[in-house]
Amino acid sequence: MKKRTAALFLLMISLSARAENEGVHVYDPVPGLAASEFYSFKVRTVGSTTWLDPFAFITRGKDGTDSRYYDHLKDWSNTYINFEMSNAVPVEIEISKVGGAPITNAVPHPAHKVNSCAVVAGKAYVVIDDPALFTVDIDGQMDEQDTARTKLDGWGNDSFYDGPPIHTLTVFANPFLQNKPDTNDPNVFLVQPGVVPAGTGTWNTLYFLPGVHDIGRSFRVHEYKNYYIPGDAVVHGTFNNNKEWGDGNDIRIFGHGTLSGERIPHPDDDTPPAPNEDDWLYKPIDIQGARDTSVEGITIADSAMHSLMLVNSYQPDKPTDIRWVKIFTWRANGDGINPFGNGLIEDCFIRTADDCTYVNGRGIRRCVFWTDVNGSAFTMSPIGNTHTNLIVVEDCDIIYNRSIFYNNQGGRVFNLRGAGNGAGGANFVFRNIRVSDPRPTRSAFGVQAAAPWQKAPDYEQVRGAGDISGILFQNIEIAAHSIIGDPETLWGNTNTWLRNFTFDTVTVAGELIDDLNDFNHNEYVTNMVFLGPPYLSYAPTVLKEGAGNDGHVVGAVGITLTNDTFTADVVSAGHVTVSNVPPGLTPVFARGSDTQVMLSFSGSALNHASGDSMADLSIAFSDGAFASGDASGILKSTNSALGISFLDQVLFLDTFEDGNIATATTLGDINGGFDIYKVNDTDAGLQIYETSGNGVLDLTGAATNFPWMAMMSKGSFDGVDLDCFELTVEVAGLEEAWWYLRPFTINLRPNAAVNAQTYNPGATAPPLGLSLMVGNQDTENCRVALVAYDGTTANWLWEDLDVMHKELADGFTATITVNRTNGWQLAFSGAASLPASISNTWSTLGWTDIFNGTTYVQCYLREDGLSGQVPPRPGRAKAEISSIEIKIPGGTTAYDIWTALWGEVDLSDPSADYDHDGASNLDEYALNGNPTNPADRGLIEISADPSWFTMVHASNTVDSSLIYRLLDRTNLVSGAVNTNGWSSQTIGPVVDDYSTVSNHYSATGKDGLFIQLQVGQE
Repeated sequence: MKKRTAALFLLMISLSARAENEGVHVYDPVPGLAASEFYSFKVRTVGSTTWLDPFAFITRGKDGTDSRYYDHLKDWSNTYINFEMSNAVPVEIEISKVGGAPITNAVPHPAHKVNSCAVVAGKAYVVIDDPALFTVDIDGQMDEQDTARTKLDGWGNDSFYDGPPIHTLTVFANPFLQNKPDTNDPNVFLVQPGVVPAGTGTWNTLYFLPGVHDIGRSFRVHEYKNYYIPGDAVVHGTFNNNKEWGDGNDIRIFGHGTLSGERIPHPDDDTPPAPNEDDWLYKPIDIQGARDTSVEGITIADSAMHSLMLVNSYQPDKPTDIRWVKIFTWRANGDGINPFGNGLIEDCFIRTADDCTYVNGRGIRRCVFWTDVNGSAFTMSPIGNTHTNLIVVEDCDIIYNRSIFYNNQGGRVFNLRGAGNGAGGANFVFRNIRVSDPRPTRSAFGVQAAAPWQKAPDYEQVRGAGDISGILFQNIEIAAHSIIGDPETLWGNTNTWLRNFTFDTVTVAGELIDDLNDFNHNEYVTNMVFLGPPYLSYAPTVLKEGAGNDGHVVGAVGITLTNDTFTADVVSAGHVTVSNVPPGLTPVFARGSDTQVMLSFSGSALNHASGDSMADLSIAFSDGAFASGDASGILKSTNSALGISFLDQVLFLDTFEDGNIATATTLGDINGGFDIYKVNDTDAGLQIYETSGNGVLDLTGAATNFPWMAMMSKGSFDGVDLDCFELTVEVAGLEEAWWYLRPFTINLRPNAAVNAQTYNPGATAPPLGLSLMVGNQDTENCRVALVAYDGTTANWLWEDLDVMHKELADGFTATITVNRTNGWQLAFSGAASLPASISNTWSTLGWTDIFNGTTYVQCYLREDGLSGQVPPRPGRAKAEISSIEIKIPGGTTAYDIWTALWGEVDLSDPSADYDHDGASNLDEYALNGNPTNPADRGLIEISADPSWFTMVHASNTVDSSLIYRLLDRTNLVSGAVNTNGWSSQTIGPVVDDYSTVSNHYSATGKDGLFIQLQVGQE
């Protein structure tokens, strides 16, 4: 069930609190620096009546023609704030859009770092209990769309996110920084903005005063010196110790200000370009021979090269530490942190366009990772060249794992990208890692000694000799599979075997990884160990409506238990239940064995159009279901991600699996979904047949000039009386004819007559009706068009002249959706050079000009002139069609009827907010609002007196799928949440399909009450 918050109303009688904002510190605005134009923030301790105003910094992606910025990130931005807070002092953050536009949805990541998050009156309010570094996704910019590559292959625009620039935000609530320098200390040198200080002096600490500084590229740091950047200062430039190995002792770079690389070019784009050996000059922090050295609290923004490198071997008695550091990069080579042999990385937030960290040093823990373009959270190439002590990566969150690439070495979470050399791995431990991205571009595992998409020995990049063995992956939770189908991968080679890894409680999309076959792997991967708790697996996860289209659901869900057994009375005693069952269906459980239970359904669903399909069927097992007696110890003992798929009304369907076309010998064959036609009975080499589930139009044996053939549907449908229908054609393969005038056509026509067709706009009439036509353009490309013709007028509705032959040769799918009023829409998949979707209105021809009461389906193929050619050329055109389906999309809903009341405005997406008033279209539908008027969000009223709180809201009495929930709690920090916990409820009379519901809460014994109204829809 999808839930959408309509409003949050806070009703308070009294409140006791600590002293105003004790335990939180906000820095002053940065003098001379403009705040973000996208978001603003306020901060206060929970219970305080006074808001504090943290300064909103911003970092941006730029034009990719300069300094190696990724084009994909052009004009993106991230707004961030830094403030200080104490542990166990709850703090509330208010987030607003600059300019006043309402926020409609806000989701924090990592979620476990946040106590609560709610949207109230167009603003987001977040409560945290302890210092934390996190983001809040605003209006689904990251969570609800694919922001990088969107298809497995191809480099056209339709293979990538092509929406507006994305503007994110991050909140950096830091612990109070210890030992801040005193401006009155004689050992502290105060650096004024605009002044570049000397690199040496009698001072111990350089203190960059509030404002904007520019120290230039390669500012020299020295041992036993401190460099302090407070939260109201920005320093442009880079720090290094000139690669002096003996000058890296006891250096501290700290504060809550920003070290910016925005003014530093990428070394390849400097004037003149820098040689590779000088790359270190462009890195924000590069300290060689670092010992007893630390970087704490600062933000590193827009790095020109690798952001932070403290270089030394393993020396735990002289540690290098990186704590509470925040990093943003937008460019190629914009890596995060390399700890080398001695670094410890703790409590950092790292968002990069390249790799986040290199696994080495003394460990990585409690960090948050975010990749946008090419990076990996954990680059494992140091394996084989690290110290032999344990290197533990633990308690980390990967909130976004996005990539624009699909067949390169980058873009995974755990990534061994065919780099490095030497045997190792037994000292590597990854535990308690959460990959929460709901839409990851690539897989989480890419442990590869070489590239699976290339053949040995011709790998583009191969790791040097030395087996990798003994890595432990423990308690790894990966929320979702790759959206482009990139598989979880383990891949060795002859010189680098992968051996003896342990996968202990590793899950992907809720499924336990328990077998090597859960990975894409080769023969050089062996002896993998899989551990985990008892678990349930479900197959299939979606049941389907029967072919009769009568609401009857066929098949059963098999529920298999591993590492435990079901009790004998698991079914009979009601230890397994299912909820959210569509009305009309009755669940039937059966115990098949000690390890299997089956779920099927009897009856017929009352509502069973495709729009009634569901994906939140929920199964729950109680303790008594298991011999162990503990359902909480069984993975997926509750599963709310099962579904039922209902069919639309199908007007025509042929999947070419009955073999009937193969028997056709005459033009009027009555078998299969089509009658068969040829140009004549004497032409040799024209074949129509079925093979491997495809209907094939085959002209490869033809030898005469301009041969053609067609399949025509035996039956027709009434196109005139329909308001909308959808044609989907799956083409398994298409070999082009000799020249562009010779089309392959899918034709919806008003009669069963066939005739020779030519694709020649402006010179030759197209086929009657509505046609999708494919013809050759040149040696590389073909042309594709949608055209309507009534016998007199031709409307060429759309044409693309740059579709690649080789892509169509491998097959594609086309869906044509036509609507009497709104026009047409084309959707393509399987061919990158075809648009994913394109639509428009009808031209001069209308619905009844194109369709009639007997609308037929025709598939047509034609060749060029073949006879008399020197050298001779046989026919080569062939079309293989997997299926053709015409259906009526799901039926009209009550919501559809309501949307029609508001004229020609687009309310098709219930979760959208047409009038930008902070209430979704669904909220206004449920609460009797006006979706075109920001001043009318529907009926919601609140009142309070010493005895009662009362919330009044409108309730739609027509649509039974709507759900209204009232959640209440006594404070925003802790305590139970009650659902519909009102003391009494009064329902008024129905007026124009809506009633008024008054919910009364007793105020007795309550100091305050927070009430939230949620509107949802089944």
